Amino acid sequence: MRAKDADRDPVDRNLLWHLVIIQDRSLQVPAVGLTDFAQSYSRTPQWAAAMAASTVATLPIAVLFVFFQEHFIKDLTAAAVRG
Repeated sequence: MRAKDADRDPVDRNLLWHLVIIQDRSLQVPAVGLTDFAQSYSRTPQWAAAMAASTVATLPIAVLFVFFQEHFIKDLTAAAVRG
């Protein structure tokens, strides 16, 4: 791995990899879809639209966490005490 690549975040490399490899829109990962959504219709990024789409993409995971928060905390605490 080159030094230049080592300084970059792995998420950036994964975004570029998925952006280049996956051509079918139905198979895109959310990060690629959000990037495409934010910059597809104009030369300047539409940050408000990107933030709204990010919120909509994140909302289901946040709702699941709220409902199962007690189980997550209990299991993490049990694992920390055992380890």
